[in-house]
Amino acid sequence: MTPNEHIEDNAAGFASLTPDDPERVAAYDHARACANCARSLREAEQMLAAIDAMPPAAAPTAPALRAITQPILARLAALALPTRLLSGVFVALWIVLVAMAKHRAGGAMAWIESAVLAATALAVVAMLRRLGSRAAVFAFGASAFLTALAWGDGPLAPRVGVACLLTELGAALIPCIIVLRTLVKRRSVHPTPALVVATAAGALVGQAALLLTCPDRTAGLHVLAFHCGGVVLAAVLAAIAGRVVARPAPELGSR
Repeated sequence: MTPNEHIEDNAAGFASLTPDDPERVAAYDHARACANCARSLREAEQMLAAIDAMPPAAAPTAPALRAITQPILARLAALALPTRLLSGVFVALWIVLVAMAKHRAGGAMAWIESAVLAATALAVVAMLRRLGSRAAVFAFGASAFLTALAWGDGPLAPRVGVACLLTELGAALIPCIIVLRTLVKRRSVHPTPALVVATAAGALVGQAALLLTCPDRTAGLHVLAFHCGGVVLAAVLAAIAGRVVARPAPELGSR
């Protein structure tokens, strides 16, 4: 700065410099002959002293840190998923499950409903990166909607129901393994939402195939318990697996 240059606007900056800083020394030399600049420096010193006297802010609690970090960590886990691979797996699963069935439903409507449900599973995985765990709502909603749409009289048929349940869990297992392998390899801290969504979508593919292959596909109680219930059960099991493989966040583990 020049000897005649006033410093009112930058007084706080000069006052915060170390005592031997050339800029600070020049500013204080100028203030000895300038009452306005001297007053500005005094006010800046008082302000800095008041800031230094303030007590340090309390460290955030562990629950508060978790509330902040978990959505971010879940988002990072979702971004790591191989969505194209999962989509290809879903299509292959639907084709295999339908092709291997001994009996398949006739009529265009059953095929349309099955294809729509399978497409919904693909959409759920595609929405995972943007919506996170909220994408699971679409899987559960589509499952419940098709259950209501296909509702009719009929037996619970638990023996057939066990086979239906195992079909959905088997369809869910493959994407579950793919996602687990990906997230464990990347040491994901919060894998549960991504794992739940991908697994529920896989079970939804199984339900889509059962719309064509299950002999009791129009029995409301059977579909609710073993078809829609299979999607929910797959998601619950995925949530448990996600908690098992989740790694504690370093900043939380030390607290």
